[in-house]
Amino acid sequence: MRIPTAVEAARVASGTIRAVLVLLGAAGAALFTCAFGWPLDASREALLYDGASAILLLFGVCEGLLLVFSGRPLRYMRENAFSLLVALLALAAYSLSGTIHGLLLRNLGPGRLEMGIIAFVIASQAAVVGPLVLDWLRHGRRTWMTLVQPRTLVIGSFAGLILVGALLLMTPNAARIHVRFVDALFTSASAVCVTGLTVLDTAKDFTLHGQMVILLLVQAGGLGLMTFTFFMAMLAGEGISLHDRVMLRDVISERNLGSIARVLFEIVLVTLSIEAVGAFLIHAELLSAGLPREGLWWHSVFHAVSAFCNAGFSTYSGNLADPLVKDLRGLQAIVVVLVILGGLGFPVLRELRRRALSRLLPKRYPKASHMSLHARLVLRMTAILLLGGAAAIYLCQFVGHSGPAPSLWRAFFDSAIARTAGFNVADVGTYPIPVVLVLMGLMFVGGSPSGTAGGVKTTTFALALLNLWTIVREKREIQVGWRSVSQRTANQAFAIFVVSLIWLALAAFALTVTEPAQRFVDLLFETVSAFGTVGLSRGVTAALSDSGKLILVLTMFIGRIGLIVIASALLHNTLDTRYNLPKEEVGLT
Repeated sequence: MRIPTAVEAARVASGTIRAVLVLLGAAGAALFTCAFGWPLDASREALLYDGASAILLLFGVCEGLLLVFSGRPLRYMRENAFSLLVALLALAAYSLSGTIHGLLLRNLGPGRLEMGIIAFVIASQAAVVGPLVLDWLRHGRRTWMTLVQPRTLVIGSFAGLILVGALLLMTPNAARIHVRFVDALFTSASAVCVTGLTVLDTAKDFTLHGQMVILLLVQAGGLGLMTFTFFMAMLAGEGISLHDRVMLRDVISERNLGSIARVLFEIVLVTLSIEAVGAFLIHAELLSAGLPREGLWWHSVFHAVSAFCNAGFSTYSGNLADPLVKDLRGLQAIVVVLVILGGLGFPVLRELRRRALSRLLPKRYPKASHMSLHARLVLRMTAILLLGGAAAIYLCQFVGHSGPAPSLWRAFFDSAIARTAGFNVADVGTYPIPVVLVLMGLMFVGGSPSGTAGGVKTTTFALALLNLWTIVREKREIQVGWRSVSQRTANQAFAIFVVSLIWLALAAFALTVTEPAQRFVDLLFETVSAFGTVGLSRGVTAALSDSGKLILVLTMFIGRIGLIVIASALLHNTLDTRYNLPKEEVGLT
């Protein structure tokens, strides 16, 4: 019998320790969820506290043993500096766990000790799970992630996030009522897909814990889970490999592989900066309106994130039509600006930022080159849809005064919101049919690529129309100013346009089968709103059957990811033909 060498023994020991770390990560995630999602009594508090302390000790010991068995301590320390730092902090927290408990009891008192215990468990287990997730990410990037198509990872990350969000929303602390799985799944999908359609009242049915889960899902869905994950890996010093850059290229729409890390950093910082400014402005507006100070910052942050991510969720029962805020034009204006910025897409925001800096600080920043065709199309289509939609809605408001009195500001607000966000300042169910048809057209187009909006996107709609115009005029290529668009891009745009219409027809037809009691126009409106990830509703969402809700969940998911992306992920292994078949003409007229 051969005796294993020291290197082999160290490798086996390291593998065993890593398996223990995986179990510790699962246990830490379970404790994290229990502390956040379930009410605690004295015995549970003690059990959670002792369990969290034990996990801290084992995590620190395991990381220390991995350093010992690595064989190359200096290299291991350099490559795993973040994990080792967290391990040292974990051992320090374990050794001071009794002191920490005493401080919590002394400063919070027995009545509020639960808050301190929850904070300790959540913070400590997040610190443990974080390095383990990064280690799993590092290992995955070297193994199975190299075999998976980027689009498949995007689809899987969104689907997994929706499922996790649904389970968290079903925990007792998340809601004031019993939440069924279908309703939790619908809410989670609506948040991750930044839609805003609701079957439950966010303000009344969900607690602060539940609203926090919804907000985190909205933020992760708006940024994209892959974007957020790789950003955290960068902060932890993991770096981004060449394969990671190729994988992120399509996710963040950046062709220059050398700029991927910088662009990723810019996306997250710009997002958080705009949301922070929006939260301060909303807080000032709510404060000046005389609203109660209690919870005002939470309302402000929630609406700022929801608006920039184009989600349409609100912490007021009536959304922005709630009696508390329905007359606050300043709040509505801030929300509109955030929605438009989020709907432009990150590439356009980056380009606008660079051009602004080159004009404001010409000595420090070089003069920006000509604006890209993508940015010009996005800005022009956004302006046309905003102003044209507002004019059409305003004129249609005069047709049968069954709804609110005609208002130019509300027409502009609805035009901006209908394209992506789903906030409402009036009951959409009272709008006349002509206004409803205009809103459906705006919702179908949606926002712009690589942003937080859904729909077929402004550039797709523009290229589909330009392609049609080119065909009618029998031109060879699409021309936009002094630039031309490749036929491949034009064909993709037209395919997205047609396939989206087909899906809307199928989904609306399915809803007429599952919801025979509802009017067709209302069901079609719900379908378009879900596909465009808008969130406007004519008041039938909560009345849908479980089958109807699942149809809308699938429609929201497809609207956020894109039918073409899903189809290409499923069919990417299809072999391309290496030959040309004989051509033959077919009559068309």
